[in-house]
Amino acid sequence: MDRRSFLSSMVAVPFVGAVTRHEMDEARDAKEYLLNRFSVAGLQCYRGPALIGLLKAGDLLTMTAEPLNNHDEFAVRLEWGGDKLGYVPRSDNRHISRLIRQGARLECRAVKICPEAGPWNALRVEVFLYV
Repeated sequence: MDRRSFLSSMVAVPFVGAVTRHEMDEARDAKEYLLNRFSVAGLQCYRGPALIGLLKAGDLLTMTAEPLNNHDEFAVRLEWGGDKLGYVPRSDNRHISRLIRQGARLECRAVKICPEAGPWNALRVEVFLYV
């Protein structure tokens, strides 16, 4: 790489991942609404037991709708750091799945971590909607 190529690439670096002023204003002005609170389903079937001791209250979990899931067309997978922890319980997933598929701004946060409570109550989370 010659000097000119190097300098050209360095000029572009500050703009990688940049957001517009409009996007920053929207994020700052967004209102937060609690949609749901539940324990993660299937925690014992995936990476939950290995990771539960590393999670902290306030950690963000990634939610992914799985409309092609063989067991539940409204399934919503929960991950932390790229590792699958489990799912939103079937009793609570329908509206969350629909909102994700429609592009709504949702956030899932760990609120209570209690490994000794057993797999059904070991990890409680809250899901928020931002508008």
